[in-house]
Formats: sequence, C-alpha cells, structure tokens
Amino acid sequence: MSGLVVKRLDSLSELRRAAGAWDDLWERSEITLPTARAEMIALWSECFAADRPFVALLVEHDGQLVGALPLMETRRFGLKVGGLPGNDWSPAGDLVVDQRCDVNRVCERLLEALRHAAWPMLWLDALPSGANRWQSFLKTLEQERVAHATQHRFAIDVVEIQETWDDYFAARSRSHRRHVHRAAKRASKRGSTELMRYDKLTPDQVEPLLRECFELEASGWKGRARGAVLNVPVAWDFYQRQARQLAAWRQLSVNVLQHQGRPIAFEYGWRSKGVYCTPKVGYDESFGQLAPGQLLRYRLIEQLHQERDVKWIDFLGPASPATSKWATGHYAIDRVVVSLGGGLGRAIVAVCRRYWPLAQKMRRCELQVDDRLRAPYTHDLPDRTAPAGAPAVTR
Repeated sequence: MSGLVVKRLDSLSELRRAAGAWDDLWERSEITLPTARAEMIALWSECFAADRPFVALLVEHDGQLVGALPLMETRRFGLKVGGLPGNDWSPAGDLVVDQRCDVNRVCERLLEALRHAAWPMLWLDALPSGANRWQSFLKTLEQERVAHATQHRFAIDVVEIQETWDDYFAARSRSHRRHVHRAAKRASKRGSTELMRYDKLTPDQVEPLLRECFELEASGWKGRARGAVLNVPVAWDFYQRQARQLAAWRQLSVNVLQHQGRPIAFEYGWRSKGVYCTPKVGYDESFGQLAPGQLLRYRLIEQLHQERDVKWIDFLGPASPATSKWATGHYAIDRVVVSLGGGLGRAIVAVCRRYWPLAQKMRRCELQVDDRLRAPYTHDLPDRTAPAGAPAVTR
C-alpha cells in the first residue's frame, strides 16, 4: 500500500475539525466503543487532561483517512511519555484503522512518526491486545526490533447473543440460575418489578435520569467512600456531557430496574455496531435481598436475546463473579510500554520485562489463595474464552 501520508494534529480544536473524517474511519474500523470517536476523545481530554499536550497522528491514502492514533502526554518515572486518552472513569482513545487497508503498513508509518515524537517512550495502560489492530502494531514492533514490554492486567467478560434465551440461560451454572430465580420470586412477592429501558433519549432528557441513577450509586458504599460519580464534580460533568452526545448519536442506553415504581438498580450503557457496553452500574443496597443488579441483568439479557439487534454484551470493567456468571467469553486487557529511542527508554523497558513476570506470578498466587477462600457459589464457573475472531473482543 504505497502513497501513505502521515499528518499530525496538535490540539483538540484540530481534532474536532477532523471529526467527520475521523468518525468515518471509526465506522470502517473494528472498534465497537463509541468512545473512540473524535468528540468523545475531545470531551474526555477537556474534563480529565485539559492541561496536557494532545497529539494525534493521522495516516491518509489518496486523501482518505485510513489510520489514526490519539495520544496524551503523561508522566511515568518522572519522564514525560505518550499515552492513550482514558482512565478509570471511561475509556477514550484507541488505534483506529480501516480494516480494508494494509493494517501492517499503516502501523509501520505510525511507528516511523512516533520515533520523531518528543517522548522517549509510550506507556499504554489498557490495550485490548488480542484485537487485530493491536496485534498488527505489536507485530510491527517485533519486526522493527523496537524494545517493548507487555503486562497482562485483567480480562473483560462478554456475552455473545447467538442462541435462544432458554439455551443461553440453561448453560449458566445451576447455582446461578437458582440464585436468580429465588431473587425474582422474592421480588414478585414484595410487589411489581419492571425493567425500564431508555434507548431513545434526547440530549435534553439526559440530566434528570442520569442524576436519579447516580444518586442511587451515591447512596451505597461508593458514596460513603466518596468514590461515586456525584462525589467527584469533574466526573459528574463528564458523564453528563458524554451522555448528551451519545444521546444525540442514538448510542446511549440507560436501563433502570424499578420495584413498585421505585428505582433500585441501573446500568448506564452504550450501544453501537451491534454491541451493548455497560461501563457503570449501581443499585440500592437496602434492596440487597432481591439481588437488584443481577435481576436487572437477568431481564435485560433475556430481552436482548429476544430482540436480536444486539450481538454482544461487553461488560467493559475487570471480570468479576458478578459478570462471569453471565459471560460466554472474555478478552484480555494489557499494559504495553514501548521505547521510542534513547538509552533511558530501553532501560525502563528492560526493567519492566524483568519485574512484570515476577509481579504477575505473585499475583496469581494471591488469587489462588483468594479463590480457596471464596464461597462455593463462585466455584462452578467454567473457564471460557471468547470465540476466535469474535467482533466483541475487539473493543
């Protein structure tokens, strides 16, 4: 694929001016998260990294955008390094590549441009490293003999919507099915329970519903720990702005479980490219006997199986017993550090290569001990991996 031209954006205003071409590229890419769209990256950056330099590298072929990589300046070991936008509140930037082009060649051109960046290294904290685009990038690093290190961080559970609901639910563990059925019966005895789904909100309708949901979160342990969205003004501002934009794109999905007309659980989610993503959940702890979070997922996943317009559910956060009970697969999230030249960057990569395997081994030992201490209810979960090449595992 000859004739590839690399361009550089140095501000969020330039990113917004390129939003049309960027989002068209996103549509042609394997990425399913709407947070990789231009305006989502700009919103995140304004809320969480307004004081950091922003850079985006663009690769064009015959005037059409075929690759893009957004980066923010951050600090590691006292050094200024490049990293992807995104944090624990929300993912943001990603490597966006047209699936129809020569992805390896695009990655080669991006790497050439990165070597001329002012940073000695890249520190990429949350890569879905099994995705095709990142596999191509890592392959390019190997071919060019660029020093880099990879550390597995966690797995994210997914659900594939391909069977009937009865077949899917019958494949869940017996203890989980029994637990959900008991919760549903308890809820029915105490009054009516209804799942309210808001998939067609206008931007003006977002704030009241969102506040009601996050007040539910703030009423529990997250609120007491001062870690709920409403406890962090910048996070609350961010979610309002993100949700309004997603609503304008018809990609916002808020699901609320009501018991006798009162909200007791919610999921704040996104829908794009046939995938439902759920980055935020919360429930009223005073209704804990009803397992409101699991009851919400029970009813939502049943309805998604019946409707068939969603093909995958992506739980986004680290896998846990709460998500693994529903999962049909998972994908890995890794940390990748890349030296862009210079002895210091290579030295840090060498240290990471030595230290990370030891830290991972110690972590596995801790998890084995923790697993032996868990209740029997969590022991009958089979080890599943997502089907090879499944679109939901390419975030």
